[in-house]
Parts: sequence; structure tokens; C-alpha cells
Amino acid sequence: MSPPETQPSLPRFFHRDLSWMQFNDRVLDEANSKGVPLLERLKFLGISASNLDEFFMIRFPSVLREESSDPQIRDQILEAVLSFHSRQERCHRSLKKQLQEEGIEIVTDKKQIETLGAEIFESEIAAHLDVAGESLDHFLSKFENHRVGFIFSNGLSYKLPPNLDSFYLRRIEKNFYIFILDDLVEVFLQKLHPHLGKPIRFRMTRDADVRVDIDSEDPEAIPDIVKKRVRSRDEGKWTRCLIRADPQVNPDTLLQKIKVPPSQCFFLNHSLLLKACFEAACKVSGELSSESPLVYPPVRSYLPKELSKPSQIFSSLLKRDYLLHHPYDSFEAVVNFVRAAVDDPNVLSIQQTVYRVDALSEVTNLLKKAASQKKVSVYIEPRARFDELNNIQLAEDLRRAGVKVVFPFGEWKIHAKLILVERKDPGGKRERFTHLSTGNYNSKTARLYTDFGVLTARPQVGEDAALFFDSIRKGEVPTQLSHLLVAPTQLHKRLQLLIAQETREARSGKDARIVVKVNALVDRKIIQSLYAASQAGVKLDLIVRGACSLVPGIPELSENIRVISIVDRYLEHSRIYYFQSSNQLYLSSADWMPRNFFSRLEIAYPILDERIFRYITQDVIPCYLADNQKARRLHEDGKWRPVKDSKSQDHRAQFVFEKFSQSEYRNTQLANSISF
Repeated sequence: MSPPETQPSLPRFFHRDLSWMQFNDRVLDEANSKGVPLLERLKFLGISASNLDEFFMIRFPSVLREESSDPQIRDQILEAVLSFHSRQERCHRSLKKQLQEEGIEIVTDKKQIETLGAEIFESEIAAHLDVAGESLDHFLSKFENHRVGFIFSNGLSYKLPPNLDSFYLRRIEKNFYIFILDDLVEVFLQKLHPHLGKPIRFRMTRDADVRVDIDSEDPEAIPDIVKKRVRSRDEGKWTRCLIRADPQVNPDTLLQKIKVPPSQCFFLNHSLLLKACFEAACKVSGELSSESPLVYPPVRSYLPKELSKPSQIFSSLLKRDYLLHHPYDSFEAVVNFVRAAVDDPNVLSIQQTVYRVDALSEVTNLLKKAASQKKVSVYIEPRARFDELNNIQLAEDLRRAGVKVVFPFGEWKIHAKLILVERKDPGGKRERFTHLSTGNYNSKTARLYTDFGVLTARPQVGEDAALFFDSIRKGEVPTQLSHLLVAPTQLHKRLQLLIAQETREARSGKDARIVVKVNALVDRKIIQSLYAASQAGVKLDLIVRGACSLVPGIPELSENIRVISIVDRYLEHSRIYYFQSSNQLYLSSADWMPRNFFSRLEIAYPILDERIFRYITQDVIPCYLADNQKARRLHEDGKWRPVKDSKSQDHRAQFVFEKFSQSEYRNTQLANSISF
């Protein structure tokens, strides 16, 4: 039983947004890590800035709305942000110096920008600048989300249009010069207006947490409904203002006009577009040798031979299941699975969910090709945050090609990732082949994120997948599935039951254990159940990349709970749920958050193949838990501290997984072939 909430000190929860801020601290730690190649560190600096941008668009507005419940939280977050900006500044200054020593310069010197950046400004930027033709009040009232603006002392104002690149790169012989857009533009605006002095440089963030419930019975109306709500992002309340700190500039003209509290205005000693560091580092990396010490060596993704030839895939799947661990295993296996379905004349239908796809998706091009030959249905989520317009455009493209496009309904977003192929063999027997994944059908992020996918021909899985798609097509929430766990109807309840079963086993004196790997753990009912399990003696290992509201290590409450987080080269994105006494193992698209349990259509899928089961429980989970290079452990005081074990060999989970794939899994549990 969960401990009663009436106890004054039990249970305890870390605030999710303060915990998320600590996650972004861990991202910045990678930018400061001397063991990480220099350009990779620059990428992490850019990621940390991009993360903070999204935080002020999505999470911080929620904090402001909930402020009445705990007025101190806002102040604690803003204090953490202030400290974070100081760390970012020191990191930026250090990286800038180290990169310069390697012939890569982030150009900020005015004379150098004038000399080396003039051609870029004249040919790429000047004609696109927006000069305000209205009053300053009107200029600011209509100022779009995340745009950069400049205000001169006489009120003359400019803003950077969204169609410009955030950085420009120039190569002269072996040297690289990176110009971040706002640094470049300010210099040439001063040249255009030499008598006005330096302008105020600023960047505004608005509340962009728009909610779209699709309750229209007319599918044709859905794109317009979503587009209208997306446009409102430029009308949300201001949540933050970044200002370029400069002793020669008095920002009062701006501060007196904007409706942002002083505590939400941050003065920076560097570009306001620090997120550009990620793309700039990627661009420079692409022009260097793969053997350069400034970048990680390219990963050599493994493609199982049975999945390398589309003509052999279905016969291989009829013998056994296949596990894919991206990016160590090639995403080409998924593409080949779809290609096999497109090329096989015995395939009757293909159904797939889409949440986020890459701009030039080979999978979607194959689906377009198939639409003229067989039934193809794509279930697209038009409300995937910041990808709404991309997904609506994709829906229009697919429809023109003859693909049946299905949108979700009500408040529930389709976040589940699966493909179902239905086929009749030459003897007339119906077969179903299913791909289930923890990550998106996106070849770009499949090289940057760690995710699991399973390919299977198990009839019971295919039947559940068919019921899932049928329900959505009818505008119903999927229920009565036998093997797949679906949110919002089953997942939360089933997890509570599985946790309770481990708790009962521990109370009866048996060994009980729970291992969970998720991106976030903030659902309080689940946490209450985990506390109760710990009190009963269940051993819990939680691998939580981001926000974690659970407090581990409290005597008589959570002393049996260990929480670690791993931030490394690839973004940890896979979700694993393991319950030892019940011998249940699931992979899923769902984090342990209320939105995943109750506001999304999610799937957790069981691992039914004994070989894959053993690999995840005996190879993958121990590998993560043994990491003593990139793992941080959460303590009861709320601090994340490096996991260091001087008695053990260095162990870096992501490097070990790469070795597994390069050896074709010969020394792992996957080496033993089992057919079903």
C-alpha cells in the first residue's frame, strides 16, 4: 500500500521543472567535459541553449499559471536559470578560445566581422532585414516568438526574419570562421547608421504551449484548426527577454516598453542565438576528416544480413523476432522492411503511425509508391509540437499520392510508433508483420538518439496492432488488446498492478526487482507505488534521463531505490520496463508522465522472444547500470553526482553497445538463435 499523503514528510517529490533544469546542467557538463571532442562539446553548448528556449516556451508558462500553488517555485527556477547562464557564458568563452587554437573561430570582433563578413551580409542578409515602419510600441506588441530585434536610441528598429540561417560559415584555406547571425548583423547595422551608436539587441520568448483538441467530425477541417492554433504562438504572453549586455547601451527604452518582469530578463555577454552552435559544429564537422580528433568517429551501424535484402525479410521474420538498437543498428533495416512490403505483390495493406519524420523520408516516399498498388494508411499526428506544419504538409503530400491519411481525435495525440503489414502467402494464409519502436520513423534522429525497435511476425502482436489501427480509424480509444498495453486505457493501471505484484513478492520474502528506463518520471501515483515497493524490500533501479520527481535514498521510504541518468554522445530515448518476479519486460514509446498515461495514444509492447528478453535483461540493463563514465546518480539531497568507482574498469555504456554491434552481437545473449 502507498504511504498516506497526510504524513508531513512522506512522500517527498522533487519539482519536475527544477529537476529538468538539473538535466540541462548535465547537458552543459558535456560541453565542459575535456574527454569529449571539441566540436562535440560545441554541439552540447548549442543543445543546452535550444533546450532552455523550449523550456521558456512550454514549461515555464505552466509554472506561471500554477504559481498560486507554490509561489517560490518560479523564483527558484529563475535563480537556477541565472546561474545556468553564467555557466554557459564561461563555457562559451572557454570553447571559443580552444577552437581558435584549432583554426576554428567564432567571430565576434567588430573589425574582423567587417573584413570577413561583409560579403556574407551583402549577399545573404541585407535585403531580408525587416525595418520597422511603425511606432516602437506597435513594433514590440507584434514581435514574434524567438525573433531577434535591434532598437537604436532614436527608436529606429529592426528584426531578423525567420528565413535567415542562424549562422554562416566561411572557410579560408584550412581555417573556419563561424559568424552567428545576430553578432554579424549588429556590426553592419552600426555601419548603416554610424551616428546612432550601438543598438539594444534583444530576443523575446512567448508562451507557445498551445493546446489543440480535434473534435471536428470533418477531417478536412483539421489542418486549418491546427494551423490557426499554431499561429497563436506569436500571440502568447512574453515569458522571457534576452538582452545583449553592453556597457555602451542603455536598455531602459526596451525594459520600459515590454511587459516582462525584470527577473525574467537576462543579460548575456554573447550571442542571443547560442543554439546556432549545434548546427555550426555539425557543418564544420562535415568538412573535416572522419579521423579528426575534434569529432567523434562515425558510428558503423550494423545491418543484420537477414534484413539487408528486402526479398528475404518476411521469411526471416516467420522464423524469429529481430531487435534493433539504434543508432548502433542501422535504420536501413526499417526502411528495408517497408520496401519489402511495397515490392511484395502478396502484401495487401500497410499501416503506419507518424509523429515526427525527417524532411526527405525514404519511408514516406516508399508509402507513396505503394499507394497505387495496395491499401496504404498513415495515421499522422498533426499536433506534434513544433512539427505541426511539417506533418500537415506531409498529410497533404500523402493524400495526393493516394495514401489514406487518418488524423487522431479529441485530446489524445498519437505517440505510439508502429507499422503493420498484412500479407497473404502463396497458399492463401493471412500473415501479419509488425514493427514496434520506442522512437520515431526518422532516419536523422535514428543516428542521434538511442531507441529500440522490434520486428515480429507473431500473430498475437499483429492482431493487437490491427485492433489498435481499427479503433483509431473509427474514432475510438483502443481497448481489449491482449498483449500490447495501450494508453490511455490500460498502461497506467497495468504498471500499477505490476509494481504491486513485485511488492507482494518482496513482502513474502522473495527476491523482487524493478528496472525502469525512461526520459522522465513525474507521475505521482506511480511514484507513490514505487515508494511502497521500496518499503516492502523491492530493489529498484531507475534510469531517468531528464526530470525525476522521485526522491531516492530516504530511510524507510526509498532506501531501496537507485536513480541514475546518462547523458552522452547520443540522446538516450528508449524506454524499458522490467518486472523481475512476474518475468515481464516491455519496451515503449511512453515516459512515466501524466501526459503519456492519460493524454496520448501510447503502446508498451512485451518482449516475447526469449533471446531478446535475455539480451535486454542480462546485457543491456547491466551495461547501463555499470556506467561509471557518463552516469550521474541522484541523491536524497537533490544533487546529481558522478558515478565513480575506482576499483572497477572504465565502463561507458554507449561505447559498449557500439562494440556489441560491431562484433555482430557474438558475445551477447543475441548470439543464440531461437525460433518460435
